[in-house]
Amino acid sequence: MRELGGQYIYVKWSEKEVGFEIKGTYQGTRTDQFGKECPILVSEDGQRYSLNHSGSLEYKIGFAEKGDRLLVKYKGTEAIKTKYGVKDVHQFSVFNLDDSDVSPDDFEQAPTGGKAVKPAEESLGLDSLDGFDDVEDLLGAK
Repeated sequence: MRELGGQYIYVKWSEKEVGFEIKGTYQGTRTDQFGKECPILVSEDGQRYSLNHSGSLEYKIGFAEKGDRLLVKYKGTEAIKTKYGVKDVHQFSVFNLDDSDVSPDDFEQAPTGGKAVKPAEESLGLDSLDGFDDVEDLLGAK
């Protein structure tokens, strides 16, 4: 049993160490007090987590479907040139733990039985998308 409208544990990336991991079932997003969409993960014990908005995380989780079991690994920050200038942006690896059709050798640092949600984004240079609030910002960036 779970209280409706209950509380979330807010995961603030600036307070996390490189290598921090969170695992849970993706439940969609919620809008925070700043109007940003924050992904919601529910752990196996039923605790709900609201992950702080990040453009790069939003992009990667966008390939997941509600109900997918995800593993989010925090990789720290990286100085990235954006349309707003050079910014330190948060970086992540996101794995779909439900996809067992792939060998762990197919993905660097993939957990056993896991698959990167969208493996091509790193090779295409799209791994660093923080600072983009939406697709129009991304497409308009030079």
